[in-house]
Amino acid sequence: DIIFPYNASVTLKKGVVLLLNKNISFFVRGGFTAEGTSTEPVKVLSHYEDSSFGSFAILGSANNPAKVVLNNFIIGAGSEAVINGTYFSSQLSIHYSDTLIKDSQIMNSTSDDGINIKFSYIQILDSAFYNNFADQIDLDYSNGIVSGNKFYYSKPVMEGLSTDGLDISGSVMVIRNNIFEGMTDKGISVGERSNAIILE
Repeated sequence: DIIFPYNASVTLKKGVVLLLNKNISFFVRGGFTAEGTSTEPVKVLSHYEDSSFGSFAILGSANNPAKVVLNNFIIGAGSEAVINGTYFSSQLSIHYSDTLIKDSQIMNSTSDDGINIKFSYIQILDSAFYNNFADQIDLDYSNGIVSGNKFYYSKPVMEGLSTDGLDISGSVMVIRNNIFEGMTDKGISVGERSNAIILE
């Protein structure tokens, strides 16, 4: 695994491509920025087509939330991991953060979620979430806005597979101008004392 020191901020510049081997995770314990462009995105992918890397995980704290900015960021073919005793349930797992995700693609996760964010303030804008194994996005105990995104599932449906586009739990969210296609369960799941304002 690639594990950075506490409170170290990590930046991946435009055009960077990380290819992670099977079950290998990337763990940031501070701020993280991926500043891609439309022609030179930042990419995090599995090194081999037939295997999944672990988790790309970012962990702040309640007293010192991580500042996370993902702009033109592409991640795919990851899974989940336990790193230093913390369980990260998604290929892209962000805990305790102030997170902005814009013009990005989260795809082809083999774990429960394409992206899982916990205990955070969130802005997810103009991005695409597709063909992740279960939920495309899972937001837990967080506040923020999810706007202008596309969620879709186009793979052959496995028996018993239940996929939601956007799943929120214990959260307060403004959800607007999103498109949902091909989910086998719900486009939006609002549960566990969540409050959601859902706009066309």
